[in-house]
Amino acid sequence: MNTSDKINIFKFLKIHRKETISSQFIVSILNIRDEETNKKPYLELFLKKIECSDYLSSCEWSVRVEKPLHSKGNKDMKYGRADIFIESKSEHDRKRIIIENKIDAADQFNQLVNYRSYLNERGSGKLYYLNLLGEPASPSSTKGSSNMEIKYRNPDLGYEVITYNDHILKWLEKVKKETSNELLK
Repeated sequence: MNTSDKINIFKFLKIHRKETISSQFIVSILNIRDEETNKKPYLELFLKKIECSDYLSSCEWSVRVEKPLHSKGNKDMKYGRADIFIESKSEHDRKRIIIENKIDAADQFNQLVNYRSYLNERGSGKLYYLNLLGEPASPSSTKGSSNMEIKYRNPDLGYEVITYNDHILKWLEKVKKETSNELLK
């Protein structure tokens, strides 16, 4: 079978280029909870895939789509809206991950700078830029008017690029395998 002949349900439904829908899809899988352990096993697989194993110590997580980001000290100041927002519920060692999902939309001015500022204001966090081809974000998104410039390939201080092919699809393959194994029990 030719690869182009394979059925792609997302293309069939004409949603394969819709980043909001793909973000919702990803978040819905990340939020699946194991009834026995009350953990989110697919979130754990995802954290390993994006090399956030150090975040696995937290056991309770909130995963949201399109989360508005407001300043801690000034509620009128907004940092934008995170496509995918992952946060531990630990009071002592709160961990945060923001994933900006880019499919066909252009970067917004200061977008990643704003997300990094939000994370820095709260102590720390990881920032990822998810796209189809693994391209870095545009300079208008990473070098803001505040003379702050965030660097590529550093999710703790700047941001890291992740892709649908290398990260999301491979993670979904592991999810599928785990699900298949569970069905066989």
